[in-house]
Amino acid sequence: MTNLNLKLFFIFLFANIWIWKILHFNFFIFTAVLAATFFIYKSVKEKKINKIFIISMLILIAFQFATTKTIPLVQLGDQEKLYQIQRLKEYPPVYIKIFNKNLWIPTANWFENKPWLLSIYRIKNNVSDALSLNLYFFSNHPNERVGFKEFEKFPYILLPFFVIGFLNFDYKKEKKIFFLSFAIPIFLIGLIGQSNPIGPFVLFPFIFLSILSGVKYVYEKIKVSKVLNERIVVGLFIVCYLLVFVQTIIYATL
Repeated sequence: MTNLNLKLFFIFLFANIWIWKILHFNFFIFTAVLAATFFIYKSVKEKKINKIFIISMLILIAFQFATTKTIPLVQLGDQEKLYQIQRLKEYPPVYIKIFNKNLWIPTANWFENKPWLLSIYRIKNNVSDALSLNLYFFSNHPNERVGFKEFEKFPYILLPFFVIGFLNFDYKKEKKIFFLSFAIPIFLIGLIGQSNPIGPFVLFPFIFLSILSGVKYVYEKIKVSKVLNERIVVGLFIVCYLLVFVQTIIYATL
């Protein structure tokens, strides 16, 4: 890492609420997150998947499963039951006329009460919740969960860089890293949900990598620009970032 990359790496790694929530929750998870985050970056930089990254990600996956309160896929919560009732009311009556008599067909129950369909609905909702950017950058607003104190995991100023880094990720060359740090965790969360006091921390390394990649991409564009002074831009950005981080801390303690 260059000096600038090293500084940005540690600023983004420790200047966010999420990493400190993880430390407060469990020191071993905190250590595994740090290891996975450092070695996922190292793996991408060296274009070779690091064994320590693999081990630390497997540990995080195990911790995510162990610390998440799992709910059976066919069991609906109170809010989900209300949604189901609303959906049942939207089904039109279906019947077949036989010898001047109507044979009613319970299509609504076929589509709403089958265990395998309920499981699909639950997995789909779990995955969509885990993929929501609001969960990571806006305290999950406006989808706050009952019984959870939502918090802004990364300062919202990093959202554009995450999007840029995610879109510019080399999925073909880094498919093993993508599979281990994103695909498997998302599949796991789809099955067990994210009823966890510190959220889907197993995704921390991939989200962090995307943010850092986005920042690096923007920095390279500024560097070749003849209009902007890179040092001034970087300095202003770091100041703005730290101000937003302080704001996030204040909101989190209210």
